Amino acid sequence: MKKLVIGLLVAAAMIGIIAPQAAQAVSEVKISGRVLDQGMPVTGIQVMIECWATGFVERPITDVNGKFNITTTTLQCPLGTTLKLRSNTANNAKVGFTFSNVLLVNELNVNLLDTHGIPEYGWLGGVLAVGGGAGLIVVARRRYAVTPIIK
Repeated sequence: MKKLVIGLLVAAAMIGIIAPQAAQAVSEVKISGRVLDQGMPVTGIQVMIECWATGFVERPITDVNGKFNITTTTLQCPLGTTLKLRSNTANNAKVGFTFSNVLLVNELNVNLLDTHGIPEYGWLGGVLAVGGGAGLIVVARRRYAVTPIIK
């Protein structure tokens, strides 16, 4: 009798642990959208879809209308977590990305931007920053220098 009671208690405890986990339903998550370049659809370009919570990554290719879509689950991409979409041309001349929170149905569009039109200052920016910083130090030291008092 004692073994039966202990067995029933163990079974009840296991049901109490397992049942809540089983109750968490796995739902389907649909992610779709379009890749556009100046309002026109981009055909045959790869879109990287990344779920940051789990590291899940999928790379669909756009169709003739610039559309892409995938279907995954809430296990791979839990609801409410951050979803990142990125797309770029082969030579990285145009790049687009967007972020969103995961919903059951996600419709996200990516617009490509011309990255060659954005100036890159590189070494010139570094030289200007160092020169500007040194100039500010010199001005501050001269302005707040302590003048010795001669008696």
